[in-house]
Formats: sequence, structure tokens, C-alpha cells
Amino acid sequence: MEFVAHHRSRTDPAERGRLHEVSRFVREGDRWSYVDGAVG
Repeated sequence: MEFVAHHRSRTDPAERGRLHEVSRFVREGDRWSYVDGAVG
């Protein structure tokens, strides 16, 4: 799964950031579990 999260500072609205992650999951039976993620 890949996602990008955008955020801004609570104290300085002009301060913004971005987190881009590609995550791996594994399916075990009927459940999915997070394995790891690479932040880029």
C-alpha cells in the first residue's frame, strides 16, 4: 500500500510537511498485518 500524508504545524500554519510511505502487509487467514514500511 502506498500513501502520502500532508500536515501542518499547530503553532505555525505556514509550516507544512509531507510523509510518503510504501507499506507491506501480509495476510494470515482472514486478517491482514502490517509488516514494514519505507518512508521516502
